[in-house]
Amino acid sequence: MRIVLADLVHDYVDSNDFWSIPLNIANLAAYVNKYYKDRVEIKLIKFPGEFLKTVDVEIEDIDIIGFSNYLWNTRLNIWLSNYIRSISPKTLIIMGGPNITLQDDKIAAFFSQSGIDFYVPFQGEMPFKSIVESMLGGRRDVNAIVNDEISHGIYYMSEDRPQFKPYRDNIVDLDVIPSPFRNGMLDNFIKADMIPMIETNRGCPFNCSFCDWGASNFRKVTRYSLQRVKEDIRYISEIANDERLLIADANFGLLKERDLEIASFIKKLNAEKGYPGKVSITWTKSKSDIVFEIADELKDLTMLTASFQSMDQQVLKNIKRSNISSKLFQELIDFCKKNGVIIYAELIYGLPGETLESMFNAIRYFFEKNVDFINLNQLVLLEGSEIAKPQQREQFGLNTKWRLMENCYGVYKDTPVIEFQELVTSTSTMTEEDILLLRPLSWLIQMGWNLQRHDLLFRFLKSAGINPLDFLITAVKSYQRGNEKIQLLFNEFFEDTRSELYESSEELVRFYARSEKMEKLKKGGFQKMNTHYTSRVSIEFSDDLFDYYEQIAKELLTHTHGENSEHQSFVSTLIHFMRNRYLSSSEIIRIGKGEKLQKNLTFAFDVLKWIEDGTPDEIGAYYLDVEYAFDLTDKQIETIKNYLAKYSGISYEYQLRKLQEPFQGMNHRNLVFRINQL
Repeated sequence: MRIVLADLVHDYVDSNDFWSIPLNIANLAAYVNKYYKDRVEIKLIKFPGEFLKTVDVEIEDIDIIGFSNYLWNTRLNIWLSNYIRSISPKTLIIMGGPNITLQDDKIAAFFSQSGIDFYVPFQGEMPFKSIVESMLGGRRDVNAIVNDEISHGIYYMSEDRPQFKPYRDNIVDLDVIPSPFRNGMLDNFIKADMIPMIETNRGCPFNCSFCDWGASNFRKVTRYSLQRVKEDIRYISEIANDERLLIADANFGLLKERDLEIASFIKKLNAEKGYPGKVSITWTKSKSDIVFEIADELKDLTMLTASFQSMDQQVLKNIKRSNISSKLFQELIDFCKKNGVIIYAELIYGLPGETLESMFNAIRYFFEKNVDFINLNQLVLLEGSEIAKPQQREQFGLNTKWRLMENCYGVYKDTPVIEFQELVTSTSTMTEEDILLLRPLSWLIQMGWNLQRHDLLFRFLKSAGINPLDFLITAVKSYQRGNEKIQLLFNEFFEDTRSELYESSEELVRFYARSEKMEKLKKGGFQKMNTHYTSRVSIEFSDDLFDYYEQIAKELLTHTHGENSEHQSFVSTLIHFMRNRYLSSSEIIRIGKGEKLQKNLTFAFDVLKWIEDGTPDEIGAYYLDVEYAFDLTDKQIETIKNYLAKYSGISYEYQLRKLQEPFQGMNHRNLVFRINQL
């Protein structure tokens, strides 16, 4: 029996993107091979071009085609499944994954659009194996497979109605799935510089209404053995070219001592081999002393997250969410500051019951608490989530528009295929203008605070009693007082923010499907707003934004504290320091050319000592001439050059976008000079 499994991503853009290895379908293949290795041949595919070439040449010999279904590839899966159906009606087509709403009308519509035979909504290994087993037993059509007692865990259509054949069993001991790493299935993907990804456990005990991770079939947490996890990570370290490692658990740290041992192993491996250089983790929503220890082990390899989503109690009730206590959060912050761990907090705007003022209060709170990384996300309505259902939309007045997804589009056999997402643009408690104001604030916080481009100015203002959020609100609302380039920067940001949204997915597809638009997209013509404008600032507006920030900061300080020449002078010194601390666009170009960067600069205040002392408000003691050396480590240079090479092909702006992507990009500390006093 010949099987093709596809975990597809669009690769239409003329460069690499953040592609991870196809761990999901590799697990399916490894599990089926365990039982039927001599009777099946399974091919794993990541890219549409290879997929189309395979089916066009070999379709007569392919018995099963399976697709993994996510937000970023649903339209592609639907188009390809219809194409397969048109050229080979006998081929069995299966789809699985979270991007589907499990309501009869939604499921029926999905089957009608795609022409698939089965949908596997939850864990896929056992249902997929049951279908293969049934077919190997001679049952080759949908009805025969459905009627076979072997098959289970699958949706199918019967008399124009969706039916679900319940699970007979779920996998509890995940080690029964053979390692798709150590059997070599994933070697080619890892060696092709895709981001390595590993599961250490499955399941989520939480039930947040905006997420589909806590579905009933996923509530119970199951795990791989420690030995299995360690062996797989070590195997990856032997062949990986990419510095990153994704831990795909819903709640890393939930299993306490076990997860601490995994973190200790990763840290030891990093010391031995330099891999991984960055670990992306979704941390458990509940925090414990063990979570602190895990973060201390990994230190600058990752960030410790506190994903609040909201700080408003009624909003939390609306979304079936609870936060850690203020006391525990303070302990978390104190621990991170003491041990040099980056602390990360996340908010979602557009949640039911949230207001602009409650969002502002939450952001101010995080600044006051010195949270290192503050992320603001606009609410996306996901298929399968409770909040996307009609009754919730009506109850909370959720109005939405549609947006293209970056690098999630392509042209296949002359047919444009385009992915999109549905964003909440207003609610009964938040207007479109409220959400529009939060868009540039999200960008400026990400660029200035999270990536450390302007953070020292924000810290000084905070020490002087001015919350960085209020500084940024002033900067956004007063941009017309800036020079022509500042006005251009913000005008274009607001214009792009409005123009990227469409009233319907159909309108969006019609707009982008035109040949000239698709050709522009091929050259990287659509991008995430925050990272795109961060890269544009690097290339076009860096000095102008520094000058504008200096102007606004001095005005606010004068208004709050009166004329104070020391304040004014210190702001100018910080601006001078920050201009030179963060790698400029031209300096990154020089690194790409192999040049060695080093510079010595003089300052009117001892900024390094001020930072070391915790950025106090009394600055008189730091007033003295001091000279600093700015340079980079060999590891920084090597990492930056590797990223520049990996994301070449379109434009320098695209490369900068990928370098400065806060989550999937490089460790942002690589973009900051190492500074020492001479």
